[in-house]
Amino acid sequence: MDFFYKFRRFLSGPPAIIIAIIIITTPITRVVERMVPKDLFEMPVTLVDTPPPPPPPPPQVKPVQPQEVQPVVTPQVQDVITKESVVIEIKPAPPPEPAQRIETPPVVAPIVAGNGPNIGQIQAGYEHKIKGYLESIKRYPTSREARIQRPTGRVGLWIEVNRDGSLKEVGIAKTSDFIILDNAALATVRQGKFPPFPLDTYPGEPFRRFTVTLEYNLEQPG
Repeated sequence: MDFFYKFRRFLSGPPAIIIAIIIITTPITRVVERMVPKDLFEMPVTLVDTPPPPPPPPPQVKPVQPQEVQPVVTPQVQDVITKESVVIEIKPAPPPEPAQRIETPPVVAPIVAGNGPNIGQIQAGYEHKIKGYLESIKRYPTSREARIQRPTGRVGLWIEVNRDGSLKEVGIAKTSDFIILDNAALATVRQGKFPPFPLDTYPGEPFRRFTVTLEYNLEQPG
């Protein structure tokens, strides 16, 4: 204990101040050279290239497992499903509607001989009726010239009659070579009154042209 006490006194005295001044004024390098061996500074230093650190591994992505969606069933519906079996009623398709029947008018058979006259026969009868009517009203001319010349012959006429029986037009189709007889035939037609067309005859024709031949001889009444 006395030794440490004396040494403390030594350090606190003038020697300690001198040591501090030396340390301050002396460069630190020289202090280091003195303290560290010279061979330590001359040792070769080898630089080793260290490889770069490996890249971090990519993060592992865990596959997402699909979650099953549980149907939400209310207690009442669940009870019905568990307690009672579901019955699905399949109704058969309704039968197709029957096609509408298109009623066609009955075909009227033409009237033939034995069942009554047909349209052709009616038209032929109408033409025969006109010719007979003109023959019945025909008169031999009574003029003084006719009594002197006493002509005879046949006059061909064309006659256009409307559906109501009225006369539309008349003309000479074939002359008798006597103007007296031709004029007498025209006058006979113009003064005549013809019957209307029979029903359903000459369809689509507002009038009809007929041909008539009138014969004149001396034995006819004047």
